[in-house]
Amino acid sequence: MYKTYKYSSGSIVSKNLKSKVADIKNFLPEIKDISYLKISSEVSIGSGDTRPNNFGKKLSKLLKKPYLSFETGFIASIGLQSEKWRLLSGIIDSRGVHYNARSPSMLEEIILTDKIDEESVLRAENIIKFINENKITKYNTGVDIGESAYSLPYGKSILLIDQFENSKTITDKHEAYADFQKMYEYASKKYPDHNIIIKVHPETVKAKKRGFLQQ
Repeated sequence: MYKTYKYSSGSIVSKNLKSKVADIKNFLPEIKDISYLKISSEVSIGSGDTRPNNFGKKLSKLLKKPYLSFETGFIASIGLQSEKWRLLSGIIDSRGVHYNARSPSMLEEIILTDKIDEESVLRAENIIKFINENKITKYNTGVDIGESAYSLPYGKSILLIDQFENSKTITDKHEAYADFQKMYEYASKKYPDHNIIIKVHPETVKAKKRGFLQQ
């Protein structure tokens, strides 16, 4: 789904998006003038960072400008973002950010309110099939994890999803370490006869960033 925004100029207000100006211009072609920290712009474009000290959101509020959150898409690139690969998709949201469960987002609204017809279901099924057959992932790093990854241990298993410590989805990394540890301990105690499998982040696999369950 693509929404058109009626602004003639936009200001990138998040430092981590400074290197992605060209990508953001591709995803917002209707906004002809997009620059980094151009205060006179009509709309602020920033990271959907959930942390309370989000500079971009604070600046946007101070300037009384509307705010568009920009995040990498679910099929983001053909390499890690830490390696500066160009983006293949992006998520632009005027309400919130999809990974923040504390407040609504446009994606959540679409899922809850849009009517889904048979043609849309068929299209979704074909896309899922194409993704699976071609082994497409979010970052498509091509990391060979070996045949052992596809031979799970005998018996039932519990899958835990790890994250890297400086992710924008984490509001406080010190609290998050405790939370991830609680998740691991809960799974271990609740399902003592299950194998505990940890899905690490691609940035952690390539030793670019540290994961919470890495140790």
